[in-house]
Amino acid sequence: MNIPLCNFSGCSHYLAHRHLKPPPVTTMKWGSISAMATQKTHSMPAEKIEVFKSLEPWASEHLVSLVKPVEKCWQPHNLLPDSSMSLDEFTEEVKILRERTWKLPEDYLVVLVGDMITEEALPTYQTWINKFDGVGDETGSSPTPWAIWTRSWTAEENRHGDLLRT
Repeated sequence: MNIPLCNFSGCSHYLAHRHLKPPPVTTMKWGSISAMATQKTHSMPAEKIEVFKSLEPWASEHLVSLVKPVEKCWQPHNLLPDSSMSLDEFTEEVKILRERTWKLPEDYLVVLVGDMITEEALPTYQTWINKFDGVGDETGSSPTPWAIWTRSWTAEENRHGDLLRT
């Protein structure tokens, strides 16, 4: 027995046109692009900028020294079965991986979902950090220790997200 979800003769007008609402009208006036490009959305007080600037030598010594060359960084494929193996070998490796993980408590899976959501927001975090005066990376290639560390941290976190999605 087929039960219709909606009597289309009574609601077709509503369903057909509700997506056609006009967009809201904004009264905001935009400045020139060059003015917007230099605008800091998360400006810090001068005292905080001074603190970050004073910590640059420490960051150079202690943070930048933790940054690994790209060639030495782990990659998600290092932790997963190698898809270049024969089909039988690859299938066996996947089976072993599944056997190791099938008993994970549901709590772990909930945490993994939360981690995935966090990893998906990664570009937002880097953009947010880059908007702070004194620590930002306006060009994406700034040689300051804060910028180097932020790019390295972002790459590391991105690898976590890639692994979780795999």
